[in-house]
Amino acid sequence: MELWQEVIVNKWRRLDNGEVMGYEVARKARELADFFESLNFMYYDTYGTRNFSSYVESAIRGYQANEQAYDDMHITTTHDLHDVQCNSYAFHDFDYYMSERWRDYFMYALENGI
Repeated sequence: MELWQEVIVNKWRRLDNGEVMGYEVARKARELADFFESLNFMYYDTYGTRNFSSYVESAIRGYQANEQAYDDMHITTTHDLHDVQCNSYAFHDFDYYMSERWRDYFMYALENGI
């Protein structure tokens, strides 16, 4: 895992504290952290994983629709295939997209010392 990837994963792991953040928020933050952690370099500027939850899938589909990012991030879900591929731009942009939606949770975590 690359250093910038670790920074993103650690940012989401901070919110994985059910006692402070609430168990539902902690679960979703853990799922996002697991997704970012599982993205592996495949080939030239392409990362991919098969490890993502239904929450992450819905977040990716929302990102694609709202940001018109169909070219940068591909998601394939069929009966037996679950796969996400993205380039480094989409990797960072999806993190930013989700961070903006989770801004209040990050502020709450900061106020509570986590």
